[in-house]
Amino acid sequence: GEQASASTPSDKATKGAGGSTTGTQSRQQSASESAYAEEPVQTTCQMEETPLSVYETDRAWNTALPAAQGDAQSWISDLAKQADARSSFNELLDTPIDG
Repeated sequence: GEQASASTPSDKATKGAGGSTTGTQSRQQSASESAYAEEPVQTTCQMEETPLSVYETDRAWNTALPAAQGDAQSWISDLAKQADARSSFNELLDTPIDG
């Protein structure tokens, strides 16, 4: 008896919430549509700014590249001079990845 009476008001509350939710969703859709209309303008502005940042990073990258290559080459040549370095490297290759 108590369970039946308790379920009645909850059903009404669910229907009421569903009705208000439907109205809110329709409002959100219209708001998202207006946001989509504004996005292309923002994208155009970002496209104009992008080349400047790309060139700046390229300059720094090109400047640092020769030094990085030199360090890597000297490190590799030192590694090749060591006889045990190759044997340990082969052991790593033979070791299964799963362990």
